[in-house]
Amino acid sequence: MRRLFDFCRHLQDRFAPKSLAAQLLCVMLLSAVVPLLLIGWLTNESTRSHFDTYAKMQTGLVERDYVTIYQSYLQEQIYAIDAEMRKVEHAVTTARSQAEAILNGGALYPGRPLALTSLGNGAYVEDHGRWAIKLTKEPSSAFPRSMLRDLALSTYLNPFFAGELDRNPNIIAMYYMHPLGGTLSYGSQSGYGRLFNGEGPITSYAFYRDALQISSSEDRVVWTKPYWDITPNGRVFTATAPIYDSSGTLRGVVAADVTVDDFVAHVLGAHFKSSDAFAFLLGADHQMMAVQRQGAAVIGQLDPEEFIALAEGNGYGQAVLDGQTKMLFAKKVPATGWYLGYVLPKERLLAGVTRSSSELTASTSKHLFHQLTLISIISFLLCTALAVLLWLRISRPLKRLDGAFHDMGNGQFRFTLKDTRIREVHRLLQSFNLMSARIGELMEQQTKLQEELEHKVEERTFALKQANHELRQRIDELTRLGNWRKKWFSHISHDLKTPATIAGGFIEAIIDGKVQPAHIPRYLGKISDRLWTINQLVQNLHDLSLLETRQTRLKPETMPVYALLERLLTKWNDPLVLNGRTLNCELPMIMDTPVNADVHYLGRAVDNVLDNAVKYSHPGSAITIQARMTASSLLLHVSDFGIGIPSESLKHVFDSFYRVDPARNSGVPGSGLGLAIAREVLHMHGGEIHASLNENPGCTFTIEIPLEEVEQEVSRISKDPVRRNA
Repeated sequence: MRRLFDFCRHLQDRFAPKSLAAQLLCVMLLSAVVPLLLIGWLTNESTRSHFDTYAKMQTGLVERDYVTIYQSYLQEQIYAIDAEMRKVEHAVTTARSQAEAILNGGALYPGRPLALTSLGNGAYVEDHGRWAIKLTKEPSSAFPRSMLRDLALSTYLNPFFAGELDRNPNIIAMYYMHPLGGTLSYGSQSGYGRLFNGEGPITSYAFYRDALQISSSEDRVVWTKPYWDITPNGRVFTATAPIYDSSGTLRGVVAADVTVDDFVAHVLGAHFKSSDAFAFLLGADHQMMAVQRQGAAVIGQLDPEEFIALAEGNGYGQAVLDGQTKMLFAKKVPATGWYLGYVLPKERLLAGVTRSSSELTASTSKHLFHQLTLISIISFLLCTALAVLLWLRISRPLKRLDGAFHDMGNGQFRFTLKDTRIREVHRLLQSFNLMSARIGELMEQQTKLQEELEHKVEERTFALKQANHELRQRIDELTRLGNWRKKWFSHISHDLKTPATIAGGFIEAIIDGKVQPAHIPRYLGKISDRLWTINQLVQNLHDLSLLETRQTRLKPETMPVYALLERLLTKWNDPLVLNGRTLNCELPMIMDTPVNADVHYLGRAVDNVLDNAVKYSHPGSAITIQARMTASSLLLHVSDFGIGIPSESLKHVFDSFYRVDPARNSGVPGSGLGLAIAREVLHMHGGEIHASLNENPGCTFTIEIPLEEVEQEVSRISKDPVRRNA
């Protein structure tokens, strides 16, 4: 620390301005340039703040405009999707009407025999390439005539099926299903696959059973949930409706298949083409139905319930997908009760506004910087000129005054300095003239008094020698009485002087202006740390004094041993407190025995022992706490694997201010009071503490806490008049 002070003083002596002109120039520059720099910085920050606020407002307005535009666009796509679904529903409804007319038409639609081919296992088919009829029966039974007649009549639907498949690319197959199990399928392999690959009767499939929800008086279509088809068409959802005759008897079901992939390609892909955005559909059961390819990897991160709540609300929100903030739009499809969502990156929409705002802020800051630089240069030149002028006006009389002081040093006191045109300097010279005359008179008087003083000194010298002999005798006595205090004050002065000197050096450096303003908070923090060290030492001295004189009253609490250990060791579970060490606790399984102790003071004693173990052990080493119960006491063994304690020092480690010399010189912080305080706290609890060396490096501190002794110790202390008044 002394070297640091010497180095700072060396810099001051070498670089600090020595001449009056240089000092005037520095003062004027600081008085002019520093306020300009401060005003410039505040202006720049204020401008940047205003531009940032403006940019946020513009970004908010643009975002609202984009939200309105995209909500309108999404509503248009809802109408388009709804129209596509209505086309499919219209095809199924028309097919239902035609089927009812054909099946109830009688002689208007003559039937024909079916050309069935056996496939084995009771399955028969009439295959015409694009359309086919399949029937199944038991080997020993015959086909019902009503089913054969209705299947033959259903072929009149083929022209309508063909026209719908050509007009509507979303439909891949249409078919008629008879209640007894026969099927007419027209279109792609979706329906054709059911004819040849189905497991079980066609009436067991969901698209047949869902149609039966519609009564004969209802004119509507039911959409099935998406399902995996047994053919390579993938996921499919079906529009289906029942056929009733005039008496209300079920005559069959007509249906149309739409694949999810075709729907995404023809509907979502046609209306949502952005490469960094994607659209998706949720079913009425809140299950994912379809999603565009570019969103397949992140759609799983979206919470369906939050999306549904958004669709039922204002239709817009934000979500974080794949670590990026996305704009999320949601609408409900009226025809099917599905939910359409559209996701696009927020930063893409707002990038232009953000970029223009940043460019405007940078341009304005640059312009302000140039203006401030020009003003600073002009101020510097002006201050330099004023400093030179003042130096010329002041330096001349000061030089004459300097010569006069030099003459006074040589013993010349009778002279007078001439007047100047500067009022302050004129008064200074007059005062100097009066002072020189008065000094001449005093020098003459001093000569006379010096002769008289020499005579009196000779007389007093003899008397002082005798008094000195008596004083030495008394000093010897006082020295013997004061030896016991020297060690005490030596430790106190050592532990107070170091932090006080460091803090004083930092304060002096700040006052002298050697610390840059930006570094002052860091130096103030160091000063605060040194003052805290001094305060902690004084507090420990005060606490130790109260403990040794038994002026502190314990407040014991009765609790189980495990509860006491939990409260004592909770603090040491924090890795930051252990500073890189590990803490191993070995506690017995049964620790319900009650113990009566003052948790605050006992915790302080345990903390001092553990803190001592942390200070004198190496980072990365282990500290072990082992608890053991005896019939009358609780034993805590705190072991470390640090630098250890010499055997000759073990009996002194609990003395006030005692520190082993290598430890004191190692830079380990501490005042040497912690173990002394721990010993006094244990004595007030009726316990003991002692230290021992480990076989390996390190030492073990053993704390003995009696199970039922605290109240007795407190009572004994209060009844002991000597210790109570100590």
